[in-house]
Amino acid sequence: MKIIDEYLNRLYKDDDSKEAEEIKEEIKEHLITSSKEYINQGYSEAEAQNKAIEQFDDGNDENSSIELRSIYTKKIDVRKERVKKLASIRLKMFNMFGWFFGAACLSAALSFYNIVPAWLIVVLAILIIILVILSIVIFTLKINMEK
Repeated sequence: MKIIDEYLNRLYKDDDSKEAEEIKEEIKEHLITSSKEYINQGYSEAEAQNKAIEQFDDGNDENSSIELRSIYTKKIDVRKERVKKLASIRLKMFNMFGWFFGAACLSAALSFYNIVPAWLIVVLAILIIILVILSIVIFTLKINMEK
């Protein structure tokens, strides 16, 4: 698969980013599959690789590269937007927790027996659980984006 590797290295000679590596792997898998089909048709390994590249390339490798890169970037942007939305929701929940915690402190200070109503404690517990879950989901999504 030397010919395919050389082609991909030429295609992405100026780009060592993680994104480029993932695109190169996708293209390589496609080209290897296509090469195997040509080998099954009777072509030599070198001819099969060149035919696969020619078929993939269609004489315009820059457009193919740009198109694949834009598809990959859109996938990443969707993930980033999802993380931003979840982070925004977490911030709002944290804000709500602050208000309810303040209400609990105020009601304890103003009540005759310094007792916080049970419903307020339940609301605070639910908000804590939601905050923890949102934090875990956001953390997991960020780790998956880095991979």
